[in-house]
This record gives sequence, C-alpha cells and structure tokens, in this order.
Amino acid sequence: MKLQLFKRQPAIEDSIDSFLNTMSETGILFHEGIKSYTINNKTDFTEKSQRILRNEHEADKLRREIETQISRKNLIPESSSDVLALMEKLDDIINLIGYSMNRMGIESPDIPNDLYHQFE
Repeated sequence: MKLQLFKRQPAIEDSIDSFLNTMSETGILFHEGIKSYTINNKTDFTEKSQRILRNEHEADKLRREIETQISRKNLIPESSSDVLALMEKLDDIINLIGYSMNRMGIESPDIPNDLYHQFE
C-alpha cells in the first residue's frame, strides 16, 4: 500500500518514489560492482560503474524536478526546506557512490583475499 503524502499532487509523489528507487538501485549496483571487482570481473565492474553514472544523472534530474514541483506549487510549506535538504543529502550519497566506483576503477586497489567474504 502506497502512502499518500500529496493527495492532490500524485506526480510529485511518483517523482520522489522514482528518486528513492534510483537511490536504492544505485546502492545495490555499488555492492555488486565491488563484488565484481573483488573477483576480478572487470567487465561487470565497468558495466555497474556505467549504470551508476546513469543513475547519478537520473537522480539529479529527478531531484531538480522535485525541487521545482515543491517550490512552484508551494507544497508542504512548513516542511519544504527540510524535504529539499533531505533530497540534497540523498543525492550526495548517490554522487559519492559514483565517485567511489570511478576512483576504484582508476586506482585499482589491491583488496586482501581475507576481506572478500565481506562483499558476498
């Protein structure tokens, strides 16, 4: 059952839901990408990195849409700054995941075998 926060504005609720789904998928891709890296599957690691990059762009687009909808329609005026700040912080997490995957691909760090079990 879906919680109806914006009864007269289902579009914004759909946008927030899409943003959160993108964030969740990005976290899963990060975990899978690190796992691929630890087993030396560079092809899968690269594919996960590219999908994370696409998710970063999608999340940025969705965040801007949400900010515009909240501001333009004056939705939840007493809480809009809190919601917008939360959206910004969540987007920062997605960006940090993308940055981490990119750095890992560039720096190619050695991960000790005894740490592999943490990525299963």
